[in-house]
Amino acid sequence: MIGLSLIVTIVKKKLSEKFIDFFKEFGSTTVLSSGCRGTATSVILDYLGLDKSEKNILFTVVREDVSKKILKELVYSMDIDVPGVGIGMSIPLNSICAQSIMAFVEQENVLSVSSGMKEEKKIMENQYSLIIAIANVGCTDMVMDAARSANAGGGTIIHAKGVGFDKSEKFFGISLSSEKEMIFIVTLTKDKNNIMKAIINNAGMKTEAQSIVISVPVDGVVGLRSLETNLE
Repeated sequence: MIGLSLIVTIVKKKLSEKFIDFFKEFGSTTVLSSGCRGTATSVILDYLGLDKSEKNILFTVVREDVSKKILKELVYSMDIDVPGVGIGMSIPLNSICAQSIMAFVEQENVLSVSSGMKEEKKIMENQYSLIIAIANVGCTDMVMDAARSANAGGGTIIHAKGVGFDKSEKFFGISLSSEKEMIFIVTLTKDKNNIMKAIINNAGMKTEAQSIVISVPVDGVVGLRSLETNLE
């Protein structure tokens, strides 16, 4: 059976409709969109030539073979590797329920990708991970300060609301706020463990942030050209 991937794309808000239309060209009729904001400091923004424009984060599920084509076309057709445009990544999915959904995702309505692509532009694979920290509202600076102390770059923040905190409070033995912020941090896999430990130690459950931290593998990333240069 063909595997599935979750495509996550973070772009300027004014470009989101253009990217949604792009995904539809690849047969993705369902794209989830949410507003978000970045965490990069003014020094980093000035270095990369970026601004603090509003952003949207887009989610869509596609076949694994299609995800690789999409990442390539994000570079060649959407110029996502141009500083300030955005970032795209694919996350492998282990399972999906409902046969009708699976059949829909596997339908053969995907447009072919141009064969004239230049091979020298490689998608960076197996080098990145996505860290997701869930923290109390107003504590993102605490989380990002901890992450940056372990060599993290910037992050993307999404506002969220927690549910079912009665049982969680009994489990952790502390009061939990229902208002949350999710911080998405794309990092080099070699730095993942140190970043997660830094967040737990400096912004974990025993702090005001009360952060919970998870990570997922990323099997393809585009749009990090400037950040890669900076990390080197």
